[in-house]
Amino acid sequence: MARARHCDVCKGWHDLEEPWPSACMDHYRKRKGEDRIGLQIVKDIDPYKSVVDGTVIGGRKQHRDHLRARGLVEVGNDNVKQQYQPPPNPVHDIVRAMEEHRYKE
Repeated sequence: MARARHCDVCKGWHDLEEPWPSACMDHYRKRKGEDRIGLQIVKDIDPYKSVVDGTVIGGRKQHRDHLRARGLVEVGNDNVKQQYQPPPNPVHDIVRAMEEHRYKE
């Protein structure tokens, strides 16, 4: 069976093995009235001064190289799940305390 995808424009299904119909390309356009689909260009980051060593970082590649060279990890604002740490097993401490007080069964 051929793979198909639901179209948000015509509310129908289109076969992915065939070219997407030009009438249904509206949901890929950025703004109304724009007839061409083009590349999206992301602006490079503005230069900034590193808080680690004070060097000026001027672009994304320099930023990645700077982090890699110093063993740093970039952290976003995502919530990090804390790893589960099971509670300590008190048996060892109980046995040691009993031996210290010379408790014998």
